Amino acid sequence: KILNSKYLVLPLALAGALYGNNIVMAAEDPVEINYSKDSLTLEFNQEADHYEVYKNGGLIYSGKDEKFVDKDIDSGQNYKVGIFKKNKLDDIIEVKTNKEEKDNQSTRVLNQEDDIDLLEQQINEGYLETLSTTNFVKLKWSNIIDDDGFYEIYRDEKKIGETNGLTFIDKNVKEGQRYRYEVLAQVEVDETKKNQIDLELKENKLDLTEEQKRELYQSRGVMTKIVDIPIKNSDELKGTTNFFGEKVTKDSNNDVSTLALPKSEEYAFIYRTFIPQKSVMDPYSAYWLAGDNRSGFDPYSNKFRTESNVNVGFWMPYMTHFPETGQSHKCYTSACVAPYAWTKQASTDGIKLTKDLVTTTKMQWRVNHDVGIPFSSMYPNINYYYNATLTKSSLSITGSHDKAPAHEFYMFPASGSTSYVTIERWWVDSSWDFGMLMPGAPQDYFNFSM
Repeated sequence: KILNSKYLVLPLALAGALYGNNIVMAAEDPVEINYSKDSLTLEFNQEADHYEVYKNGGLIYSGKDEKFVDKDIDSGQNYKVGIFKKNKLDDIIEVKTNKEEKDNQSTRVLNQEDDIDLLEQQINEGYLETLSTTNFVKLKWSNIIDDDGFYEIYRDEKKIGETNGLTFIDKNVKEGQRYRYEVLAQVEVDETKKNQIDLELKENKLDLTEEQKRELYQSRGVMTKIVDIPIKNSDELKGTTNFFGEKVTKDSNNDVSTLALPKSEEYAFIYRTFIPQKSVMDPYSAYWLAGDNRSGFDPYSNKFRTESNVNVGFWMPYMTHFPETGQSHKCYTSACVAPYAWTKQASTDGIKLTKDLVTTTKMQWRVNHDVGIPFSSMYPNINYYYNATLTKSSLSITGSHDKAPAHEFYMFPASGSTSYVTIERWWVDSSWDFGMLMPGAPQDYFNFSM
């Protein structure tokens, strides 16, 4: 998981020495990306005899012109650019961007009363684009508010650097590998909200350490991108990679090969909340609350507090929702074994799907989650939301969730394959995290694309 606590900011000289093996300073991008409202322009800065541009596995440009304009743009653009010298493939550059005119899908009114509201809006409306070659990956993102002005950069959940700019270049990559990049920003609530949180803690008799309070005051924003490093050969240039990392190629008739996505192009998006511990102390009574007794994240687990399962399919397009809740138990002791003091089950009415678009080429939907512990209205609800846009070649999801309990969000091929893509995960370590559900407690905001 991404660490919940902020690293101490290193002096620039030390940071350069510590992370220097991962960063290169490029004088000029091999491909420059420029946007207008209705088109996207690629400008090639590497000398070549000619260039080839492929989109979703199909050739859309071949020529000597150092500029290509694509007027057929949608929610997410994925290109592969072939650089040819002396009639041989010299390099492949892959471009992925989710920068676009955003649809007004937000499920919350953002009034920007403070930095937390601004962070939410910037994560929802922002973008993270990548330019990858066989030798390096460049990340570029929209401006995000951050308390110390330094963004932390993670690759596959390990910190690889930090920067006060809006770009980062990682040269420690290998051909054919898939990486998950994350750009992290963090913001604290203002003094007024800190005082409100402190009052809630006092009223609920929750005694936290200063370090725990700092975590409670802080909100996180994460921009995430899945990046596939190209392999320098013509098959790689002409093919594409599906959501689950499998290579897809097309034959001479432009038909997708048997390695492609399932013909029905069906997917399941499963979001779960769960309590990792076997039990947690109930702050509102003398009992204990049963947890889900899980040692870690598990995309196939049937142990959860709540689950939202959205199934979509492009062939004869459909979108269905399967919400579910687990039984809740109050226990006499921390061992939490039957007979229980009290057993109830929360309603699924608080897990709602809104369908915005269901077609053979594009899906858009929203899920809102507002579900409480079913024993009494005094317990705070678990809240999250997300907005999703899916095409046959791109996925972008923005959302927000409480910082308790644990959250996990995955995409599966509905064919029953063992493959999956992790969209978002959040872990809690102790029972004090119950305080993260208090009214006014900051949330975690995420923007995922691939």
